Amino acid sequence: MLPDGRRPGRRPVSVAAAAAALAAAYSFQDPLWDDGYAEVATYQASRVIYGQPRAHSAAAVVVKEDMDPAQHVKWDNPGPGALSVLKLNVAAVAQTDNYPYDFFLTVFVRRDDPRKVVKLVTNTHEHCGTTFHMLKGWTDPAGLSWNSYFDGEGDGTALVPLPAGTLLEDQLPVALRALPFQAGYTEQDSIVRTFVGNRHRPIVTTPATISVVSKDGADGWKVTVRGDKLAQTYWFAAVPPHVLRKFESDDGRALTIQGEALRTKYWERPAKVKGMP
Repeated sequence: MLPDGRRPGRRPVSVAAAAAALAAAYSFQDPLWDDGYAEVATYQASRVIYGQPRAHSAAAVVVKEDMDPAQHVKWDNPGPGALSVLKLNVAAVAQTDNYPYDFFLTVFVRRDDPRKVVKLVTNTHEHCGTTFHMLKGWTDPAGLSWNSYFDGEGDGTALVPLPAGTLLEDQLPVALRALPFQAGYTEQDSIVRTFVGNRHRPIVTTPATISVVSKDGADGWKVTVRGDKLAQTYWFAAVPPHVLRKFESDDGRALTIQGEALRTKYWERPAKVKGMP
């Protein structure tokens, strides 16, 4: 039961309150994202590999790009019809007893609606081989292709329906930043489980309740995602643009931000940080 008497898992009772909450949601149309810089955050991370939690570092980059709608890649000299997207890159290297695992995720969402996935690419490699996934969100249903080095997985394709109310788990670190941050707000969605990993797993979509629980001290807004065999908690900075500060998942994955996120041109050498000479 929520403090105002409502039960978890239901939308706000008051239509007016729901409308006010949605109006107050953060918009990535904020001119901040047109400054030519990227947001870069470093995290202390953990992931279970071979049955053991493996502490490591992870980096997350969020940047606005203009995408060529024909090639669905960054358009260096954008013309009419360019699609404005947000790109999330997450890179991590986790050391095991014998060798490291490299994980990389790139997911593009529409800037005007971060709930809509345009493209996803994941790559995981270690000393035994490489596994790759690509999801084309511009088709309906989305088209998924993969290549795995494991026997029985190999090359494959599948269709992934992404109707309204369906989110990829891998896009949540961006999409949830545009939630109405008001304690007690909930919504019902379907979550497609993560594609990051060195195996190609069956595609799993589960109904889930996303809830803004509270404003939780220095970690900011606490958001829970709960579904069948899915229990995750995200913490986002209390002030816009609501940088992800912390994440915990029931499968042992975790992130905790180290210091503060920077706005930087990380592609320049040395990287230029906004506000510094």
